[in-house]
Amino acid sequence: MPEGYELDALQLLTPDVMAALIDYGRHWDIEVVEDRMIVVSNRFRRRSDRTETTSMILFAEVVGAELTHQAVTYSDPRAHRPRTDIAVPGQRLRRRSAAWVTVVMCAIVAALLTFPFVLGWALDL
Repeated sequence: MPEGYELDALQLLTPDVMAALIDYGRHWDIEVVEDRMIVVSNRFRRRSDRTETTSMILFAEVVGAELTHQAVTYSDPRAHRPRTDIAVPGQRLRRRSAAWVTVVMCAIVAALLTFPFVLGWALDL
């Protein structure tokens, strides 16, 4: 979490959101990582346990509705336009450059397109 955004996290994880997490998710491991909520259940190994799947869907609907309500009303006072933006210190850091991803993807496509020609040339030798 970026420095100075501890109170903002508490604005999203209000007591009603925490109550929904406890009421509907007490049987699972729940972890918040960056902008994702990861819910882990060890009962999915048994394919015949349909109640676990139904419970997970209900959990996603209830907690998702609570978090959506809090996120819609969230405002970052440090941003230039507080109702629509988040200030630069609170934004997620990029882990990789988009240029490197583009270069790697172009290299893969080029290799796939030239492979038949190279293979034909090697077989003709």
